Amino acid sequence: MDFYISKFQEPIDAINKINELFDIELSKLDDTFVFVFDMNFVKPFPLCYIAHGIKEFLAIARRRRPDITFQVRYTSGQSGFSYASNMGFFKFISEFIDLGRRPGALPGNQNYLPIKLESFREKKRTKGIFLEDGAVAELTAEELSSVLVHDNNELKNLYNYLLRELIRNIPEHSNSDIVGYAAQYWPSSSLSEICVFDEGCGIYSSLKSNSIHAEYIESNQDALEYALAPGISECFAPGGVNPDKSEWANSGYGLYFISEICKQLKGSLLIISGTSYIYQKSNGQRLYGDAYFNGTIVRISLSSTVEFNVDQMLNDIHRNAESIAKSMDNTYHSASMSSRMVKVK
Repeated sequence: MDFYISKFQEPIDAINKINELFDIELSKLDDTFVFVFDMNFVKPFPLCYIAHGIKEFLAIARRRRPDITFQVRYTSGQSGFSYASNMGFFKFISEFIDLGRRPGALPGNQNYLPIKLESFREKKRTKGIFLEDGAVAELTAEELSSVLVHDNNELKNLYNYLLRELIRNIPEHSNSDIVGYAAQYWPSSSLSEICVFDEGCGIYSSLKSNSIHAEYIESNQDALEYALAPGISECFAPGGVNPDKSEWANSGYGLYFISEICKQLKGSLLIISGTSYIYQKSNGQRLYGDAYFNGTIVRISLSSTVEFNVDQMLNDIHRNAESIAKSMDNTYHSASMSSRMVKVK
C-alpha cells in the first residue's frame, strides 16, 4: 500500500492525514507499506505532528503485524524535503530512516529552530542541579527566543513568556522529562510558528488525577476546554486559595493567558492532547475535532507587525482571568507570579 502525505502547511490538513493513517485496518494490509512524501513547502507544526503520528503508527503496526515491511519514497529535489531533512523530521520518526539529520543536530538561526528533544534532568545537570522546573523552563525559553528574535524586545519578551509557560507545563503535568520543540519565522510575511510538545500522559489524564475534576471531566475534549479556563489546575484543593505561595506555583492560568494573548494579537492557537483538539483561529473562533497525539502538542502562530506592550497586556488579562475564575467552581482564584509576569527572576 502507498500512503501519500503532501500537505505540510495547514494544521487541520496534518490532523486529518494522521487520522486517515490510524483509520487503516492493519489486518487488511499487504506485506509492504510505503510512505510517499511530497514536500514542496512545509511548516514546523505539521512536521512534528506528522512525524509523531507515523512513529506511533509504526510502533502499533510492528506489534500487530511484524510481517509488514515499511518503506519511504520521496522526491529529493523538492525544497520542502531539504528543509524537513535538516529539521530532523525523518530521524524523529525513526533512527533507522537513513535520511537527514537527527533532531537537535543543527542549532538553527534567527529564522528557524529545528526539531529538538531536551531533558529537564540533563538541563538541571548542566545549569544547576537545584534549579526548579520553572526556572529551567525560563532558561530554555530565553535561549529559544534569542535565536528567533534579535531586534524587537517586546516580541522577545512575548516569546519568552509563551515558551516558558508552555515548557513548564511539561514536568508539572505530563509526567515526562522531555520537551520537544521547533519554530520558524518568515521575514517576508512577518509570521512565526512555534510548536512545543511532550509525549507524556496528556491533559485528560493529568486533570482526571485530581478526584474533584474527575467528577465532571469525561473526555479529552472536556479536559481541553477546562485546561483553557483560568484557575483549573491538576493540583486544585477546595477553598479557592492555592497553598503553594512560590513564584512557580501551579495555579492553572498559563493556557488561559496564552489563549488570550493569541486572541488579542490576532494569532492562532492549536492544542492537541490524546484524541481531541481545540483550534482557536486568528478571529477568536474555536474549532473542535478528533485527533491523535500520545501526549500534548501546542502550536502558536503570531505576526510580528502587531504593536503591543507585554506587561500591560498581561496585567489586563490577569484582572479578567481572576474575575472569571472567581465565578467558577473548583478553581484557584489567583494566578501565580510566573503566570502573570514576563520574567520571574
